[in-house]
Amino acid sequence: MRYLTEASELTKQRLDIIQELQDLRGSEMICYVTGDRPTNANIPGMVSQVSQEHLRFVYDHLDRLGEIDHLDLFIYTRGGDADVPWPMVTSFESSRPSSRPLVPYHCHSAGTLICLGADEILMGTGGTLSSVDPTTVNPFNPRDPLNPAIPLGISVEDVNRIHHPSSRSC
Repeated sequence: MRYLTEASELTKQRLDIIQELQDLRGSEMICYVTGDRPTNANIPGMVSQVSQEHLRFVYDHLDRLGEIDHLDLFIYTRGGDADVPWPMVTSFESSRPSSRPLVPYHCHSAGTLICLGADEILMGTGGTLSSVDPTTVNPFNPRDPLNPAIPLGISVEDVNRIHHPSSRSC
């Protein structure tokens, strides 16, 4: 039971900080935070990287906000599905005259694309954007040795490293 009390107190502290940021910036805020560690759990809403499943949550939050002048997106991610940034950014643009991502720390790959679609990017001293390395997953990819039901992704960089028999080494 003590854990629930501590979790509630941490949640209250986070909400107070978010409210303080909104008041300071004169905006509404959506916090989009994904994890650093991959998960093998196939649970909707528990994916630890930018994912198609998250779009529904973002759309729901935008609907609840209604018409506002400024939207801040507090974002922390190591990347994810490269098909998500476009619909996410266009949903921000469709009903808000101004959107600004706040990047306190990591905002990589797909997160970087989300930021590049905004009017302005605000970064903390530890804020980082990254290059974009799209990864493709299909049923023919190699399998995850820890969970053979899950195909591993193949990145563009992996494909670039393949040497064809007819190519010469540099």
